[in-house]
Amino acid sequence: MKKALSLLIVCIFVLSVFPLTASADNSEPDWYADNYDFVIRNGVRSDETYVNAMRIAPGVWTTSAEIRNAVGMIPVSEAICRSKTDANGVLTYNMISGGVYSIWIRYSNNETYILSGVDMTDFTPAVGRIDGITITVDNLYLDSTKGIRDFWIARGTLNTYEDCRAAENLIVRITDTNIDEANYNYKRSYKYEMSYKNVSADGNFTLWVRTYDGRGYAEYFHIDYPEPEITVNGIQSTVTELETVKCVRVAPGVWDDASGVKTAPGVRVFTKKTILKDLDRYTIQYRNDGPYTLSIEYAGGYTVIRTIFIAHLAPNVIVNPDNTVTLDNLNQLYIIRYAPNPKNSTDWSQGYFKQAPGNRYAKTADLVNGTFTTEALPDLQYKDKNGNYTTSRIWSFMVQYTEESYNIFTIDFDNIPLQYYFNGGGFTFSDYSGTVGGEPFEGVRGVSYDYQPTFHFT
Repeated sequence: MKKALSLLIVCIFVLSVFPLTASADNSEPDWYADNYDFVIRNGVRSDETYVNAMRIAPGVWTTSAEIRNAVGMIPVSEAICRSKTDANGVLTYNMISGGVYSIWIRYSNNETYILSGVDMTDFTPAVGRIDGITITVDNLYLDSTKGIRDFWIARGTLNTYEDCRAAENLIVRITDTNIDEANYNYKRSYKYEMSYKNVSADGNFTLWVRTYDGRGYAEYFHIDYPEPEITVNGIQSTVTELETVKCVRVAPGVWDDASGVKTAPGVRVFTKKTILKDLDRYTIQYRNDGPYTLSIEYAGGYTVIRTIFIAHLAPNVIVNPDNTVTLDNLNQLYIIRYAPNPKNSTDWSQGYFKQAPGNRYAKTADLVNGTFTTEALPDLQYKDKNGNYTTSRIWSFMVQYTEESYNIFTIDFDNIPLQYYFNGGGFTFSDYSGTVGGEPFEGVRGVSYDYQPTFHFT
């Protein structure tokens, strides 16, 4: 009796430590094929057990040695297996070509399995990517019995093969010979660059696929027209939506079409191969005020024409009764420089202000509620070049903005206002109207007089 009881206790112990039923760590590979992807759902069975090697061989083989010695066998290392396994333990290996394969699989606990005759000849061609107007059709398989025969691209959302091949709808037919000759992505994909002239009003298209085993079906896709946004900031404009752009041209004046911009005097060109490479936006700098026309040409021939107006940022200037000067409209201010100009010189440059006797400056930290007010300038004493203290009734100013607009103007406190300069060019205070680029427009600069002697620019 004691011997039987002892034997029962030992059996219970053995069953609890070494279960007789198989654990999840011994499950066979749970796999499936999806176009070119060979997928093992349980690529990781536990923290310690995972697929750490595979051998993939074309053909039908039943032993490890046959697979290892097969012509065209692809060894898959542990590093590759781990890199192709996601956080959920699913291993996905992308085949180079379609066909029938035999696959040897080893888990990290040294269990091995052989999958013989894995059929990877069922493919569903589809639009995989759309880059601007370039579409890529994926999952192509060249085989005279089950592979791709041809695909057709047509405008609109169509339901029959006959509608797709109709002349008023058809854009292009791509055959298996075209795919073979293109040899793109191991002949598994085909890139086709559409023309914007072929884009339908609603941007909808049909891809009709035919295979050699008699299948025919439609897939639908959509292409959007690029809509570049152009924002103007003083003497800069920023253009967006440049991912698929071919070139941007900008010319002074108002032009109706791309050919007018292309041949306009002073046109500038920015191309995707050079300045715009890898950019999705670009900022263009200007020197002169006035209207400009941008011609934005995309790959495939789609062109957007936009006209903008460039105007230097400029301050409002007020001469106060106490002979101080107040400047506002100073958003994006970089620096204000001002200095005595007793000889009323008009040859001042940006650099000259730094060397002028009695020069002063102000930056954004000196602004109060967005404005800056000087001292009473005619009464302000300064040392001249000879070291003598003196005063001046004439002062010149330079106001520079962060987008590179700068304004040079002179105030003669005995004759207000005197003159105003844009980047060294003279401009007198009067209303302006005229023709720019063949189009009439009213000037954006002017002068007004109040009871107190003031002038301002708007």
